Amino acid sequence: MGWTAPNTHHVDNELAYIGWKSGKTFATENLLDIYYGQAKFAVSDGFLVGDGARDFNQRGCFWLAPHASFERAAVIKINASPVRGDLFYLATDWSQGVTKGFGANVEYSIDKYGTVGAMFMTLNESDIATREGMKVYEGRYMGNPLADSVENFYLNLEYAIERNNDAAGKLAADALAAEVGYTFAAAMSPTLSYRFANYSGDEAATGSKSEAFDPLFQKAFGRGWGTWLEGELMGEFFYSNSNKKSHMLGLKAKPTDSISAGLLAYSFYADQGNGMTDSHMADEVNLYCDWTVSDKLFVTGAIGRAFPAKGLKDGGYDKNFDVFEVAAIVYF
Repeated sequence: MGWTAPNTHHVDNELAYIGWKSGKTFATENLLDIYYGQAKFAVSDGFLVGDGARDFNQRGCFWLAPHASFERAAVIKINASPVRGDLFYLATDWSQGVTKGFGANVEYSIDKYGTVGAMFMTLNESDIATREGMKVYEGRYMGNPLADSVENFYLNLEYAIERNNDAAGKLAADALAAEVGYTFAAAMSPTLSYRFANYSGDEAATGSKSEAFDPLFQKAFGRGWGTWLEGELMGEFFYSNSNKKSHMLGLKAKPTDSISAGLLAYSFYADQGNGMTDSHMADEVNLYCDWTVSDKLFVTGAIGRAFPAKGLKDGGYDKNFDVFEVAAIVYF
C-alpha cells in the first residue's frame, strides 16, 4: 500500500536502548530520565519531531507504520514543575536521509490555561542537502486561554522556522498551524474543531535557495486521526506537509466509553503555484472509528474519498479517489 516495493523484505528491531530514571533521588520524583540507543522520542504532539523512521519501500508497512524509533537517540528529560525540558541527540536511518542533529526543548505549564513551549534544533549531517546545516526554531501553545470563562474550549498554535545558509542547500522556510475546538455538554460529548495550516513552498524566482518547508520527523497521529497526516488519501499518497495550505473541519464523538468516531473534511491549496493554473488542489472527507475492545485488543479503521480540484485536474488527475482501511492491534 502506498510507497511499497513489489517484493518486500525487512527485519529490524524497534527498541534497543539503556536508560536511567532518578526515582526518588531528588525532591521531585523522576526529575531526570536519561536514555540512549534505538529509541522513540517526540516533542509535544510531533509537529516536527516524533517519527524517526519511515515504513515505505522494502519495509512494506506504509500505512501500519510500526517503526517509529530513531536509529540512535541520546535524551535527557528534565521533569520539573511547572517547567520541564529535553536535551537530545537524534540520528535517523536511510528512510529519513541519514540525518543527525542536536536540540533542546523547554515547556512551561500555566496551570489550567495550558502549556507554552519552544524548541531549537541544529542538523549537522544529512544525505539531504537542505537538511545538512539546517537550524530549526519552533514555538507552540496548547491549552485553553479562556479557562476562566469558557470551559471545554481549546486552542493549539504551532509555528516553525527553518533556515540553512550552506551553499549546497540554502533554505528559508516556515510553517504555521492554528487549531480551535470546543466540546459540547451533550450526549456522546461531541467536539467540533477547525484548523488552518500553511507549509511554505519553493518560490521559483529565488533560484538556488529553497523555501519548501521540510516536515522533518513529523508524527502522523500525534493526537489521533488527522493530527499531521492530513487526509488518508491526499496526506498519504499525494501531498506531504510542504507547499500546502490546508483547512480541516472535524467532528468527533464518543458513543460509548470504548468507541470514538469522527468526521474530518479537508480543503487543500498549493502555497506556491509555480506554473499551475489554479492553487486549489483537492477536497477530501474521512470517516473514522476507534474501538477499544479490551485491554488486549484495539481496532481502528477509516473510509475516505478525495475530490480533485482544478489544480490536480490540470495535472491529469480528474477522477475521485477512495480508500478503506482497518487495523487491529493486539497488546501482549
